[in-house]
Amino acid sequence: MIPYLHLLVIGALLWNQNSIVAEDSSPPTTTTKKSGLATTFTVSSDLQAPISNRNDSRTNITSTSMSVLTTLSAPNNTDPDVTLSSMQTSILSNPANDTPPLSNASSIAPTTGPDTTQLTATVATTQDQQALECAKFKLQRKGYNNPELHLELVDEKKIESNRFLICNNKSESSPFVFQVLPCEYPDIICYVDNCTNPLTYNETQKPAENDFHLNVTTGSTSVTLTWNTILKHCEVRGEYNCSSDDGKYKWKHDSAVNPPILDSYSNYTCTANLFYGNHLIKNETRKIRTMIGTPKNVDDLVCEAINATAIKITWKDPKVLTGPPPLLFDIRVYSKFSFKVHNVSLRSYIASDLEPYTEYEIGVSAVQEDERNTFLYGSEKKTECKTEPGIVFGGPL
Repeated sequence: MIPYLHLLVIGALLWNQNSIVAEDSSPPTTTTKKSGLATTFTVSSDLQAPISNRNDSRTNITSTSMSVLTTLSAPNNTDPDVTLSSMQTSILSNPANDTPPLSNASSIAPTTGPDTTQLTATVATTQDQQALECAKFKLQRKGYNNPELHLELVDEKKIESNRFLICNNKSESSPFVFQVLPCEYPDIICYVDNCTNPLTYNETQKPAENDFHLNVTTGSTSVTLTWNTILKHCEVRGEYNCSSDDGKYKWKHDSAVNPPILDSYSNYTCTANLFYGNHLIKNETRKIRTMIGTPKNVDDLVCEAINATAIKITWKDPKVLTGPPPLLFDIRVYSKFSFKVHNVSLRSYIASDLEPYTEYEIGVSAVQEDERNTFLYGSEKKTECKTEPGIVFGGPL
């Protein structure tokens, strides 16, 4: 019995000493980190495990930043380092720290991966800026020397001379030269730097003045104006304004056909305009004379008898001349028999050796020699004339 009382006294003394140490000793600290948040705990305990009972030991743990009541289960050994195999923690309050209690460790896990929304916006902005920069480029005509079309690259108002272009799958350097015929559709497509939008040039090259020649064809009663060229596929339009110098004729048309029937060997003034689209390419004014034409009828034809075997014929030039002097005349006298006199230059003629008291038909026509040395005969103007009565003895009276 006494040994048991002795052990009880010793146990009470050890319990009392343990309680005093728990109240007065300065507790060591240990720091535990979880999910990036540091929490410092103060462990109130002897560094040596209690000897009184090997099966169990109870230790109070107080946190310097959080009030925590913790029950530790440790093996009953004499190792000064206490190994914690499990911890059950109940958070009672947070009077000394504004940090909220952690309900889930994943709630404070750092965000992983790039911000795709911000990256997409940045890429879109960069593409917009590049598109704006590329939109400033354009191709413009620098000059043309048949058949070479010279273009230049312009950045707003600045001419870019040290750039390379990819045009129609070929690399081009300044000056940019393309083989383009007048009136031909060029269809040039180029790219500069890393720009995705193409630079196009589709303006046809208008023909030059020396590509066209005004051809004037005249007849005795017409004037024809046409523009001649060796160029193909050039759709041009001509406008013509003509008038006669005497004011008798005036006309305007947009084709090569003259509407009116003009006077032969007369003077006209014609202005020809040539357009390519709305562009005036060439303008010419010509003084034109129609060709020599067939003479008109003679005027004032008169016949009178001189005696029984002779008559006198007179006439005047046509009122409207169709050619320059000299104007010749053909005379025809016929009845039972007839005869003709050619190329008379006078305006009168005496026919003799006729039958007395006989009626004759007289015809006179004008004759004109043209530019090709061809004689043109006018219509015959006719009249009648009768010789005087009489008797013929060996010859005309």
